[in-house]
Amino acid sequence: MIALPLSILLLGLNVSLRFSETYVYHFNDSQVTSGLGISTTGSELADYVCGYLNSFSKEPFQVYEENGKFLDPLFEDEESAVMLQARRILGISLLACILLLALSVLAYIWLYRNCKREERLIGGYVAVGLSAVAALTGFFLVR
Repeated sequence: MIALPLSILLLGLNVSLRFSETYVYHFNDSQVTSGLGISTTGSELADYVCGYLNSFSKEPFQVYEENGKFLDPLFEDEESAVMLQARRILGISLLACILLLALSVLAYIWLYRNCKREERLIGGYVAVGLSAVAALTGFFLVR
């Protein structure tokens, strides 16, 4: 009853934070790229962020802007460290999602073999309720 709602919540978190559309909206809405005076667009910056969050590379996060013959970094070392930490947290949450989903499947198989239909039905209602609470909590935390 607890593992399935948590896996759904973690899956939703991973899906929303691993697609560039989430960041494109933020960059375009806040107009952060125009305020920095750089030629990189919000869409390009969102693609860099998403590419980094979805990669297995050991390289630190950095976007470079052409300045004549030179490439100037757009992010400080502290910002790159924050992106590395965000990628680690997303990876851990995805692993937890997979493990919780497997636990849910195993629990359902056990319940199916060992419990009556009414007990499974009550467990399903509790799981739906917990999923709703988890989704609302995740919504408010992201906001």
